[in-house]
Amino acid sequence: MHSFFSSDNKNQRRKLNKENIVRLVFPSLSTGLGKVPIGEAVPVACNVIKEFLSKHKFNEHNNDDIGSVELILYDPDPNVLKAYETQLSQDIKETRLRLVNELFTDKMSFISGLESRKILEAIGPVLASEIKKAYSKPGIIIYVVSPNVSSTQSNPVIISESKKLLSDAYRSMFDAFLCIIRGEKYTPKGQEEKSKTESKEKPKSAFDVLMQGSRDSSSSTSKSSFGKKANKGFHWQNALLGYLENPEKYPDNEVYFYDNEFVIIWDKFPKAKKHFLVMPRRRINFIDELTSDDLQLIQTMKEKGEWVIERIKQEDPKLRFRMGFHTVPSMKQLHMHVISQDFISPTLKNKKHWNSFTTEFFKDPDEISKTLQENGKIHFDKDFYEELLKAPMKCHLCKKKMNTVPELREHLLKHWNNE
Repeated sequence: MHSFFSSDNKNQRRKLNKENIVRLVFPSLSTGLGKVPIGEAVPVACNVIKEFLSKHKFNEHNNDDIGSVELILYDPDPNVLKAYETQLSQDIKETRLRLVNELFTDKMSFISGLESRKILEAIGPVLASEIKKAYSKPGIIIYVVSPNVSSTQSNPVIISESKKLLSDAYRSMFDAFLCIIRGEKYTPKGQEEKSKTESKEKPKSAFDVLMQGSRDSSSSTSKSSFGKKANKGFHWQNALLGYLENPEKYPDNEVYFYDNEFVIIWDKFPKAKKHFLVMPRRRINFIDELTSDDLQLIQTMKEKGEWVIERIKQEDPKLRFRMGFHTVPSMKQLHMHVISQDFISPTLKNKKHWNSFTTEFFKDPDEISKTLQENGKIHFDKDFYEELLKAPMKCHLCKKKMNTVPELREHLLKHWNNE
């Protein structure tokens, strides 16, 4: 969030507020581009709006000395407004809140944005000039960065995280609004302390994400080099390690998502239409290094995988997925596969590839968690599980035996076309 403040001093602003109604016009955050479901986003927004209105009884006798205020919630989608109307009916009745689906009010006081410029161009210079005379004092804009769960947008988050960030975004917006009314300088939550201590603490809200810079690359991993390809002595087993330290340096067709704790990448040699790897940025070479202290880590990796699946299925509902870990991984850094079950890919080339995802060699995250709960550690017999890779190939859907990979590919394609 970023606010533009006019040069009025505090006394002038307070006087103005006592004589006029100050309006905050704001959109329904994250229900549009952010793709947060209405059923998840609206209750979060309503809770913060109700909290704000209950704390600040705006009238000429209030103790806040901020005058009369009206909130105007804008959204072009009538379904979104209906959801708000259901939960905020009392506040609407008390005329403290209005819901609108137009881009400007009946007095033609325009909401800032691209649409406003287009409207001004359409109405022509004469009418635009008259509007400027009627509304000579420009409004103040509060920029809000709200969370999104869309993989096509930057910094996507899972639904559970988006609700907390969305709540913080609304609170930051209202805090800035109060500061503007009172003629005070608005400082984002945590920014003063951060500037003094140069702390690299995780942002407290979606606003802080903007101020910190998109896709903060700081993490708990070591700053030492993790075996990038440019390094002398690079080994293919270390190929995943470079993503942990500097995920922002990789293109979007390699890194699907990252934050301070996790990186999700596209598998470089996918064994299906959609194939991802979910990795913690904390250095853990192999699955047998896990202990019971890592139960939450596995749970969070599972949630990240579910988030990826949810996003991809919006694009292709036909796809089915499975998540899991290889019992004997071939590459360093703990990683969980998220793989679609079509297995249609030119890079699925041999029996080992197939059996690594369709036998007991591949373990669901819940099974890993159960083993950690019961034993406090993970141990898989390498000889036993590597033998599974040599087993005869069987279709994972109908259990029909496959003699060759070309036969398997043709068979899988028939399943896909018949679904």
